[in-house]
Amino acid sequence: MSPNDISAQPDIVIALERLTNQSPPITLTTTFDGLLLKQDIQVLSVSQDTAQFQAGDLKIIAASGGGNIHLHHGDFSWPVRARLHTCDLPTSTFTLSDLSWAHTGWQERSQERVQPKTPTYVTVRSPAWTLAGAVLDVDAAGLGVLVKSCGPPGSGLRPGSRIQLDLAIQFPLHPPGRPFRGTLVHSEPIRAAFIRVGIRFQRNPQQVRFFKAYTSQRKKEILEEIDRAYFKSLGPRRVEDLYF
Repeated sequence: MSPNDISAQPDIVIALERLTNQSPPITLTTTFDGLLLKQDIQVLSVSQDTAQFQAGDLKIIAASGGGNIHLHHGDFSWPVRARLHTCDLPTSTFTLSDLSWAHTGWQERSQERVQPKTPTYVTVRSPAWTLAGAVLDVDAAGLGVLVKSCGPPGSGLRPGSRIQLDLAIQFPLHPPGRPFRGTLVHSEPIRAAFIRVGIRFQRNPQQVRFFKAYTSQRKKEILEEIDRAYFKSLGPRRVEDLYF
């Protein structure tokens, strides 16, 4: 049995108990508007259904809303997926629930990735087909697009296909209506109705500058939004947040 097989992994409770108050710390990752955020955390205690942790700064954990949390450690062959259960800002402690081994391995991003500020649509064209989709995320080297799976027969979404993009992102120095160029690098079914398509941009120096500038600006906006979400979490709870 492969050591990377999920079935070969120890029970998550046992795996986390071994790391209680140990070094090196566990790394928590989460996303906010597509931006990957990291935080070193320590295990304080583990029960059958939850685990309690402590971090030096709870900003990204409290602001992110508790979704898309993964735990990484050198002793794990696979990341642990979890959801935020409770968060205690005065003590910098938080509890995670719904702990499970991730179904796939983890691959570090080579570029910082961001989501557009507003829904952004794109038309992907090849000599043989045209597909309309929505932009999932963007980095300086490429973007992810969600398209309907009712594409051409055989899908036509073959890695290595050269494509053009009519992208509804405005750049001050980019002539309106001029398409961007790239290469389709992968496609992945998302349930039955959609396909996630990965596109790598053509290494055109001017095009690279456009997307680096766009990614940098969006990262700044996202970090400001994280600050706002965090400070909002410090305030009194609103009536609609209370449960009886």
